[in-house]
Amino acid sequence: MAANFWNSSHYKQLLDSEEVDVVHALDKERGISIDDFKLIKFHMSNHIMKLAHSIKVRQRLGFYAI
Repeated sequence: MAANFWNSSHYKQLLDSEEVDVVHALDKERGISIDDFKLIKFHMSNHIMKLAHSIKVRQRLGFYAI
């Protein structure tokens, strides 16, 4: 684990918000809009957070508000 997060390989792999909120072509063909995608992301983040809490994961899970 890197002593400094800003110099770590994890930080270098983070995506900008413009890169994260992209609906792929196959999903677009299935009728998923960007608003649907953001809503799905929000609900899945909540489910992951609840699961982590129930199994007592010590790491904090963060997500951005839509």
